[in-house]
Amino acid sequence: MNTQTVTTTEVKSYDSRNHSRFRFRLQADAHIEGQGVFRGFVKDISLQGVTLYLDRNLLKDKSVQIRIHVPPAATTEKAYSVVATGKTIHSIFDSDELNFRLGIKLLYFASEADETYLKKYLKIR
Repeated sequence: MNTQTVTTTEVKSYDSRNHSRFRFRLQADAHIEGQGVFRGFVKDISLQGVTLYLDRNLLKDKSVQIRIHVPPAATTEKAYSVVATGKTIHSIFDSDELNFRLGIKLLYFASEADETYLKKYLKIR
């Protein structure tokens, strides 16, 4: 059985963000209209956006649907996939990760349950 340990770190923001950001690595799938679905990962997440790493570059303002694979918070829970739609704010090649680092602003969640689950997972009340 493959287990994944996730440690979170709350990041105090230097800019005017409304939500706390949390850093941890979670697998994610990005559906890019007209191009397909690509596997990547997120390392920074809040209720307003994510830092998404992909092996391809995206233009600014490109629409992307992200499915973030969240591991169970406890052994009695099941894994959950949070789905949200956003747009690319910026993109730069990250030589440490050997992927493009994309700043994605989340516009809306696929369901209220997805937003609620993410809030619970991030322990935001």
